[in-house]
Amino acid sequence: MADYAVVSVFLFGAVAVVGLLFLVQWFISPKHPAPTKLSPYECGEVPIGDAQVRFNFRFYIYAILFVLFEVEAIFFFPWANAFRDLYKIMHWPAFWEMVIFLVILFIGWLYAYQKGVLKWQ
Repeated sequence: MADYAVVSVFLFGAVAVVGLLFLVQWFISPKHPAPTKLSPYECGEVPIGDAQVRFNFRFYIYAILFVLFEVEAIFFFPWANAFRDLYKIMHWPAFWEMVIFLVILFIGWLYAYQKGVLKWQ
């Protein structure tokens, strides 16, 4: 039961700090909004056209694929750094785990390539 009390104190403290910061920000922030400040863009440029422009869905697919493969590529570096120590502990399973990871990554790339997602038109 004492563990829950510690967690409750930390949770209450976190909520109190966040609430206090919001309250302080509300008191010290300037309250004189200008028309430029209230416009959709804060860069001083007048917006042209409607903000609800339809984009081609391929741009979203490119972005998702980029994030997907970039995040998966990030996993290579810690694995490569830790492989020597992993090999001492786990031997071949550490290697085969990365092989399985690469096979899944390759299947995803192959699927995207076959669907024609990676072709610029």
